[in-house]
Amino acid sequence: MKAIKRPITSNNLGGQRVTSIKLKNNLDKELLALTIAVNIDQAQSYGAERQKENAMRNLGYLVGVLAAAIVASSAGAISTGFVYAEGDGWNHKAGSMISFDGGAHLEDRTLGSYNILLDSTGLTDTTKAGGEGTLLLQQLAKSQNYEVSGFAVNYEPIIPSSKSVKYELFTPQEMPNMTEPKALDLRRLWNGYHGLTALEGKQTIGGVKCDAEDINAAFAACVIEIVTEDPSNKYDLTDGQLRVQNSTIRGLASQWLTNLGSDQPDIGLRFLVDDNNGSNKDFRDFVLVVDGFGAAPMVPEPLTMTGLSMALFAGAAYIRRRRAA
Repeated sequence: MKAIKRPITSNNLGGQRVTSIKLKNNLDKELLALTIAVNIDQAQSYGAERQKENAMRNLGYLVGVLAAAIVASSAGAISTGFVYAEGDGWNHKAGSMISFDGGAHLEDRTLGSYNILLDSTGLTDTTKAGGEGTLLLQQLAKSQNYEVSGFAVNYEPIIPSSKSVKYELFTPQEMPNMTEPKALDLRRLWNGYHGLTALEGKQTIGGVKCDAEDINAAFAACVIEIVTEDPSNKYDLTDGQLRVQNSTIRGLASQWLTNLGSDQPDIGLRFLVDDNNGSNKDFRDFVLVVDGFGAAPMVPEPLTMTGLSMALFAGAAYIRRRRAA
């Protein structure tokens, strides 16, 4: 995974130059809002101009410490957990032959939805699952079925038989090339059209005659187009990273990309990205929805814990200075 840089700007606050940043999640936003509200309220309650200036300096101090913690933690993508997948468990549910442009040539690939068998030993073995990976296995344990359904986001090989590979979980916002608008588009695609992938037999959708394989391949094409296309380009299945030659699949996918669904409900989209542990072999990555998960991580991120600890430390130091005064 390549490092993901988060934008940093500077603004003037109370006559003192402090750092403002793009916060990662709601907890960070609430924490920063709390420190700002407390200090501004304090500044307004002081009668003396000097005391007001001191309060605003303390605001800059608290914001600066929290900003430093967040910036220090934002050098790379943050995984929400990990889990192992079994090579013997891959089951290709449906898909059709489509052509894509990998940048140099056209090839035929079978794409669609996949069933991915996860290693259930992660329920008790902390080396086989952690974070949201453990929560996912605990959820699957209720039905004793450790398969999850996902769609490929690249064209790497499937895990070979008798091999177990570690996969890390990421929210869409942590994936390279995935901007906030593209993450929202992926959610809208899922809410609007994923239900169609369960249909069987011959169908007519939006005037297009198709079957279950066409539907799954079209949905897969939409996923790959959203994930891989340059954020500055429009979605176009006749140009760019993905070029679909099959007219039925292209017709369906183009309709969906032109009229994406609603951004509600806030579903738990997660990417499964293989961790090849330094080897030269990459395996196919997937995106899926985990029932019960939301857009925000279900476990505390290192960034959030660091920011909270640093803010509490700063608050304690501030209180000590006030008492000493």
